[in-house]
Amino acid sequence: MNGTWHFVTDDKPMLELTTSIPMTLVVKAPITAGRLTIAAGVDFFLELALLKLEAGNFAAKFGVGAARDLIKKNGGDSLSFEAKAAGEAGPWDLAGTAYAGTLEIPTKVIATPSLGMDELHISGSITMDDVELPLPGMSGVNSITFTLDGKVSLKAS
Repeated sequence: MNGTWHFVTDDKPMLELTTSIPMTLVVKAPITAGRLTIAAGVDFFLELALLKLEAGNFAAKFGVGAARDLIKKNGGDSLSFEAKAAGEAGPWDLAGTAYAGTLEIPTKVIATPSLGMDELHISGSITMDDVELPLPGMSGVNSITFTLDGKVSLKAS
């Protein structure tokens, strides 16, 4: 099935990012744009609004402010990830680098379409290195891997 589908952002889809370091932090980031093109493989694009991060649990409230400061310091207000994968039938394993201003973040995404191509499940991971968390007992943490989970509606172009 060849074609291009854009992410429907009217319903404010969120991508949930979760990590345990040793406490569990849950952060939600709004999906602001995205595209999936299937031809002789797949092209995938995802954009998240980082300045609109929401804390998904109490522990994450402290980290969200620090994350916003880090993002502003590096000149980015959104995170963009674009990757290609082989094969016309999903799920697709996509790996590459996401960018937020001057930040470069190793990212892995698994994009799984619904049977009717009206919804896309997004899972995977984002790894942030050289981070400082202003949380009690977290001063020794310098790398965080977040697992990703979310769904977004698709609209054929």
